[in-house]
Amino acid sequence: MKCIFLILTLILSTASLSFADTVHLKSGRTVTGNILERSDKQIKIDANGITLTYYMDEVDRVESAENAATAETTTPGTSGDPLFVESKGSASSARDTSAYDSLSKEGLVLKYMEVTGVKNNMKKTFTDIIDAAPEEKKTELRQVLDLDDVLRQLIPVYEQYFSEQDLQELIAFYESDVGRKLLKTAPLILKDSMDRSLEYFQGKLE
Repeated sequence: MKCIFLILTLILSTASLSFADTVHLKSGRTVTGNILERSDKQIKIDANGITLTYYMDEVDRVESAENAATAETTTPGTSGDPLFVESKGSASSARDTSAYDSLSKEGLVLKYMEVTGVKNNMKKTFTDIIDAAPEEKKTELRQVLDLDDVLRQLIPVYEQYFSEQDLQELIAFYESDVGRKLLKTAPLILKDSMDRSLEYFQGKLE
């Protein structure tokens, strides 16, 4: 029961944080979460509430959510301004959803979970759980953490809140430049907002 509860908690957390920092280890493993501390010697990352520490000689590379957001939103000819998003004209307010007309509502939900990063982040989380488990538990966990099966169980949750038209428009938005920017920057905005709020209340209490 505790194992099932933990898995459900991880599923919900991956759905709410589609993009985060990713540490790629030389062993081939990847760890996704929020980097807490980084130095020349080691790196600490919060992975679903668990603080993991790795020495830098174990690390192959680090993909920062902040760096990714900057890289993907910089447009040639904008003087390197990372916040610049090229204007698409009036057509941007009326998004073309015809590419998704052939998809069923179930297919639209799966596509939505893909473009928002839920599927990829969940896959990484499941892989990390299995890799960290004792050898005798790995087979059982692989059966329980069947990504496609778990995603199918989540389809009714999305279906009750979104119509097919809603899903088509949401997918078109999150596949646009500004949609991808929102996904990349949302965790950063949340973290900065929490830090700023903490500073504010600390100042009030001093």
